[in-house]
Parts: sequence; structure tokens; C-alpha cells
Amino acid sequence: MLLVAVVWCLLFAEGRSEPPQCCRPNVLWLNNTQNCNDGGIVQMDCSLSFLLQTSIEPSLTFTFVEEHNETWLVLNDTEHAADDWQRIPSNEYCVTKSTQVPNELVALVCFTESPYAEYQRFRELMFGFCGALSSLFLFLTFCIYVHLPELREVQDKAITSMVAAFAVAFFFSSNLRIFPSHSGTIICVVLGFAMYYAYMCAFFWLNIISFNIWKSVWYPSCSPDRKFMFLVYSLVGWLTPLAFLLVAVACHHGLEIVHPFNPGMGEIGCWFAGKHSNWLFFYGPVLCLLCANLVYLALTSYKLWHQYSGLSSDDDNRLNTLRLKCCMYLKLAFLMGFTWLFEIGSFVFGDGRDVYWLATDVLNALQGIIMFYILVLSRNKVKKALATRRPLGINFPRSWLAYDEQLEKPGPIELELSIA
Repeated sequence: MLLVAVVWCLLFAEGRSEPPQCCRPNVLWLNNTQNCNDGGIVQMDCSLSFLLQTSIEPSLTFTFVEEHNETWLVLNDTEHAADDWQRIPSNEYCVTKSTQVPNELVALVCFTESPYAEYQRFRELMFGFCGALSSLFLFLTFCIYVHLPELREVQDKAITSMVAAFAVAFFFSSNLRIFPSHSGTIICVVLGFAMYYAYMCAFFWLNIISFNIWKSVWYPSCSPDRKFMFLVYSLVGWLTPLAFLLVAVACHHGLEIVHPFNPGMGEIGCWFAGKHSNWLFFYGPVLCLLCANLVYLALTSYKLWHQYSGLSSDDDNRLNTLRLKCCMYLKLAFLMGFTWLFEIGSFVFGDGRDVYWLATDVLNALQGIIMFYILVLSRNKVKKALATRRPLGINFPRSWLAYDEQLEKPGPIELELSIA
């Protein structure tokens, strides 16, 4: 009888399946990532989203049921226990212990058919197509600025550099949203760092543009050699982001994966993993640059208002010049800080489900169209040059040719800033 009992137990043990494990034995899951603390990736193929079910919250507790040599995860809602959405097959979940609560079993569930997952995919596709449209308009703006010889001032070159960086950044971002790459792959990590460098270059050039405006308004007599000035701007605009990139890559390869300063590039999509790394390497520096832009704008506006209030109504030419500059700076204010601050606000206060952040996120995704309007369609100098030179034989509106007759001749500050 004892032998029969032993054989029966062995047969039962061999036929009993165990819940799938997210990580290897004695390895913990890194919260809010797709990685384990030994550097491995969670052993579950889920293309859209992960959801953590913990026994800390009674409404999210779970148990296991074995049927047909498969262990199912069942949410502990006895009233609807038979519903399909509460019985999770073994290929759509895994269990593990986390670094946050190492003594408690948790389950990661892949809700690939949930309404939230469908909304997330729709959101990613929408932002992807908006980003692709922005990239197209930015590329068109870049071609216009490179083609027209009238746009060779320092400010024009800085704008061209900023547009080029944003075009590359939006191109990478839109492609990764429309055609998501698998996390943890080499191509995902490389594309993530390339997109990071492009965005950092764009924001540094945006800061250079605002600095140059401030310098030209406050110190118009301080005009160093233009080639030398643009060389200095280029060193700052391209090499400073390169330094950020090298530090991020060094931390990515040199620090343990559980270290809070590890960027975790490619762990969650092709971008930084977790809020700490996002703040340290991207949103923190970008926030500082945007705040500096707003300070430059405030100082410039104060100077212009001081000049404006000191003029009499008889000085029409001077008043028109200041009105022209004020309009340009208001447009640049929209570009240089306010819209991008919404992006940071969405990152800090949003969780991806908040619909009320959708409008501002779409606005930022369409920045390329906004830049095209501000830098091409609202600039008389650019429209005049396009109508005169007719690139590719395109006939532009004849009214564009008459803009220089409706405005006063630009002064040295206007030429320096290229806002006429």
C-alpha cells in the first residue's frame, strides 16, 4: 500500500503544472519595468501592457485553478468567476516577487484585449501619425531655410539647426510609435539613444535662439563676428547634448540595472525606464532649458515694453518696428516654452489614461506644423524670398511679393534677428 501511495503521489506531481514564472528562481521583478533584477527580461510576450495584481488590494487578489494540465489565474470575484476575462490562461500571465514587496507573490497579467489596451494602441498610433506629419513639415521648413540665400544670418542658421534636430527627433519618435520595436533589443536601445540626442540638440538650439534674441535686444551694440558667434553656438548646440548622451550611455552600461541612475534604455519601449531616469537625463535638463527660455522672454518683453512706452505717437516707424518684434516674440513664446511645459506636466501628473492631457499631447505632437507656420508662413522675409525665387517652379501668391512695400525697412536689430 505504501508503494502504491508513493507511485500515485509521483504521478500526481508529474501531471501537476505550476504557474508560469516571470523571472528565474530567487530573482525579483523590477517594479514598473519588463525586467528582473538580474538583468533578464520578464518571460512573457505581451505587446501592449502589463498589469500588476497584488494581494495587498482585496479587489485585485487572485487564486489559481488547474484544468487540463494548465494553471489558470482566477480573480477572486466569485460572483463573476465564470467570466472569461477573469480566467487568465497561463500564456497571458506570470507570477513573481517584486523588489518593492519581496516577500509577497504578485502576478503580471497581459490584458491584450482590454479597452485600456485598445485605447493605448490608438493613442500611440495617433501620436505616431501626428509626429510623422510634424517631421514632414519640419523637413520642408529645413529645405526652405537651406535653399534660400536670404536666410544666412546667425538667427536663421540657429533656427535651421533647431528644425533639423526636431525633424530627426520626431521622425524616430513617430516610427517607434507606429512600428514599436521589441524592448531589450539592440536596435531598440540604439534608436532610443539616437532619439534622445536629437531631442536634446533641439532643445539646446531652442535655448540658443532665445538667448540670441535676448542678447540682440538688450545689447544691440555687442555684435561679435557672426561666423565666430555661430561657431560658439554650434559647439554648445551639438556638443553639450553629446556630453549628456555619453553620460547616459556610460550609466546604462556601467551601473547595475537596479541602480536608480541607470537609464534603463529599452526596458520599457525604446526610451528611459522609470521616472528617476526620465527626470535625471531628459525632463530635468529640458525643464531647466525651458525655464531659461521663459526668463529670456520676460526680460526681452520688459525691454521692448520700456522702449515702446517711451516713444511718442509721431515716431511711427519706430512703433511699427517694435510692434513687429513683439508679434514675433509672442509667437516664439508659444514655441519656446508654454507648449513643451504641458508635455512635462503630462509626464508628471498623467498616467497615460488621462483624457484631459490628450489635447496638449496632440498639440506637442503637431509642433512641426506650428513651427512651419511661425517660421515660414508668418515671416514676410521668407514669403518674399519664396515668391521671388519660385523653387521647383512653384507659383506662390503674388501678394507675398508686396510685403516689403507694406512694412518699413528693417533696422540692424531686425536684420540680426531676421524677423522682418
